[in-house]
Amino acid sequence: MAGLMWLIICLLVDIIIAPSAINAQGTTGLQTGFYSSTCPKAESTVRSTVEKYRLYNFTATGNADPSISQAFLGQLQALCPQNGDGSKRVALDKDSMTTFDVSFFKNVRDGNGVLESDQRLWEDATTHDIVRNYAGNFRGLLGLRFEFEFRKSMVKMSSIAVKTGTQGEIRKLCSKFN
Repeated sequence: MAGLMWLIICLLVDIIIAPSAINAQGTTGLQTGFYSSTCPKAESTVRSTVEKYRLYNFTATGNADPSISQAFLGQLQALCPQNGDGSKRVALDKDSMTTFDVSFFKNVRDGNGVLESDQRLWEDATTHDIVRNYAGNFRGLLGLRFEFEFRKSMVKMSSIAVKTGTQGEIRKLCSKFN
């Protein structure tokens, strides 16, 4: 439910229905699975080749990124061998793969951020306290706080320079322009 409110607002404010999504009766064919079929795996995984340098040759030293916890490094190296083909996918949040929640911040705090940019949130002085607060020991309380603040920020972002009419459109396929 955390993202439902902002998703509804975004869809109501800024959507052009793709012609292929309109059926013969003239009604929309958009369903819950529309984005999962047009943008498969976009929500929570990354190909193992994207961040492999962090596992084997970080900053051209021949060593792994020291910000990755040793236990997680072993898991990632097993999934993404140095000479592997890069076809495996790694969940961006190992604890709740399909939900953006407090678990993400706990992973970052514990050195389990898959993407370098995620892990930098913990190491950067301007974002460290935010991650620490969300990843605190009081999961229920802080989880509710995160969900509330995330919903509020998404609603606020939905009104930033909203494109309407012919100013913008939603891609039929994420990887291609319409």
